[in-house]
Amino acid sequence: LVDTEREANCAAALETVRTLLKSGKIDARELALQSLVFLTDPSHSGVETALSAGRVVLEGWNNATGGCDGLDIRDAVLASVLSTQTLDSRGQTQQYPGTNTSRSLGLAVVANALRNLEAGDSATTGKISKPPFMVVESYLAHVDRRFGLDLLYVLFDCMGKAQENMHDSYLAAQCLNVLCKASDKVKRAIQDQGGKDVAMATLGVACRISLRLEEATEQLIPALGTRIPTMVATYC
Repeated sequence: LVDTEREANCAAALETVRTLLKSGKIDARELALQSLVFLTDPSHSGVETALSAGRVVLEGWNNATGGCDGLDIRDAVLASVLSTQTLDSRGQTQQYPGTNTSRSLGLAVVANALRNLEAGDSATTGKISKPPFMVVESYLAHVDRRFGLDLLYVLFDCMGKAQENMHDSYLAAQCLNVLCKASDKVKRAIQDQGGKDVAMATLGVACRISLRLEEATEQLIPALGTRIPTMVATYC
């Protein structure tokens, strides 16, 4: 009964998020994204709710809930991260002037969902879910298919602009770290596309401006199969 009530509450909250996103207004979109940040954070919403909301963010409303119409929360979050497009009430893409707040909130939602995926849910809920590598590979393929963009490059760009926005840089580093650990295929793509160089450069900046970003990049670099140079480690 408790699980049923929790699932119903989560579904109701996600439906409210969809309603806000459908309005097309910037303030409503940012409120929806802020709600998703809390829903995907286990410390705020609880482990089960965070996992359920995270599945919607990564796998899509239709795949995670069985729905079949209207705006997909996954695509709305991605649109905010990509910062050049938004979705109307029918789920069609439209150009819009992106805001830094929307992108930061979208990155936070994706980072939360990926961390939940990394933690896994079999031990806490007993539910069988897709292996992490399948989820992340499908997610990246969906971004390319739906928006014609490579999410990895978008994350590299965010991470590499630490001096302009160290919070977004930190969130991007977290996303890349989980993606790298979840799938060997994605790890190779990050390596081949210069992720190591971006991470090293970001670490050099992080050593001067942000302990949190420094820790995130220090976790990402070994995950890419690279050692942090002694000179950099000593400087930090």
